[in-house]
Amino acid sequence: STLNERTGGSWNGATFTEGNYMVFPPFNSGPSVDISLYFKTTSSYGVFLENSGYWDFIRLELKSERVVVFSFNVGDGRQELRVEAPEPLNNDSWHFVEAEINVKFARLRLDERRWRVLEAPPQSYVSLRLDRPLYVGAAEYRRAAFFGCIRGLRMNGEIMDLERKARLTEGAVAGCLGRCSEPGVLCQNGGRCVERYSTYTCDCNASAFDGHYCQKVIGGYFEAGTYVRYNFQSMFTAAAQEFASMMLPITSSFNSTSDEVVFSFKTSQPPSVLMYISSFSRDYLAVLINHDGSLVLRYQLGSFANPYTRTLVKENVADGRAHRVNITRKDREIYTQVDEDPVVWERISLWGDKNFDSPKSIFLGRVLEVGVLDPEIQRYNTPGFIGCLAGVSFNGIVPLKAALRTDTNQTVLVQGELVESNCGARPIILSDVLIADDPWALQPDTPRFGSDSLTGAVIGVIVAFILFAALALAALLYLYYHRHKGSYNTNEAKPLDPPARPKPAPQKKELPQIQEETKGE
Repeated sequence: STLNERTGGSWNGATFTEGNYMVFPPFNSGPSVDISLYFKTTSSYGVFLENSGYWDFIRLELKSERVVVFSFNVGDGRQELRVEAPEPLNNDSWHFVEAEINVKFARLRLDERRWRVLEAPPQSYVSLRLDRPLYVGAAEYRRAAFFGCIRGLRMNGEIMDLERKARLTEGAVAGCLGRCSEPGVLCQNGGRCVERYSTYTCDCNASAFDGHYCQKVIGGYFEAGTYVRYNFQSMFTAAAQEFASMMLPITSSFNSTSDEVVFSFKTSQPPSVLMYISSFSRDYLAVLINHDGSLVLRYQLGSFANPYTRTLVKENVADGRAHRVNITRKDREIYTQVDEDPVVWERISLWGDKNFDSPKSIFLGRVLEVGVLDPEIQRYNTPGFIGCLAGVSFNGIVPLKAALRTDTNQTVLVQGELVESNCGARPIILSDVLIADDPWALQPDTPRFGSDSLTGAVIGVIVAFILFAALALAALLYLYYHRHKGSYNTNEAKPLDPPARPKPAPQKKELPQIQEETKGE
């Protein structure tokens, strides 16, 4: 078998975690060198490899988060080639680098884009003189160390056996698995593990929780009349959609067939609206506390007069204790769970619609919506929710976290006094359950609202067309009603004054022309 087959080909790689390098013998290549490698990292700089001699050297490195540089000296002074990527290269995705130098030119390219070429001067070198070790993973003396993974390193067509060398090098690990694939990763509550190679971090942006491991619940205490409104679209796009829905038949921007609602609450005062999700159509979702303290779910899908209604808990939940709610819908199947009670499954009538059309806003604590509000919802709307909500999430949207953590978020509005508190809620820890057995696991195609830029553009075009047509019609009407105005004012005969006593003859002078006649000319 060939060396490439024995070493695993392009998947032979190593992960650099502690700022060290691998040491190989000097690369005696003769008059030319061609290098290629794959890398992925979350760092913004680092040397992939360096080989030098008394005067000559070659170095290939990630210079910044978007720039890769190939620098060298072959007797004509230090020179370099650089390529810049349109997107950051430290995105923990694979990128492919190729570099070549010979007696005619040097060239460099990234991710199979166009080559960047530098022609060699006349009477250039005959052979590279590299007599020091080849360092992979940092420059000599461990300068500008690379943190991440390098695989498939080829020099003049030969694979360098990084896996074997990694087993002999401190601070390097054979292969490119990283820490996130190891057992015992502590990211919780939907937090995403992010490789740092020597360690890992948890990205909690899509989680309703905070902290190093997304374990800290985020909640808020609502006074009477306080509410949070989260818009799935920006204010301008939402206003345009509202205007378009009045002028034209409803245009659905989203048609969700799967929904997931998770939150905790604590209150002592019924009735109240815990969560209400409105739409540009008649659809809505509401979780309410009834006057007797029972917990109710209402789902309006489609044009049927009576929404789907289920009493989730018959007992009084306005008991001053923290309660947890999980609701998942897949087409017409609804799974619900409150606290540690068993999961309850029920099916919506086959005559009902399975699409939640055009979601508009999420309301927490109270509903102040433009348009017609279901009278049944209005009964629960005064004086508003008084208590704590925590860990609120709907299809990956975290409205309460956005309200408490972001000062400039244009999609969220807080009215009244909202004080951050964990509400004494128990953290919602998502267990490792197979998707087939997990009623809370949504399918990969579950929509994540608020990112449909094409729909916003279509709405903008419709609104612009309507406004243009209205202005054009107004201009035509103006021209029609004023088309004879000038001739009427200048050509109508004026009545003579009745005779009066004689007056002295006025002195003869030239009269100015009437302004209207001048315009008529």
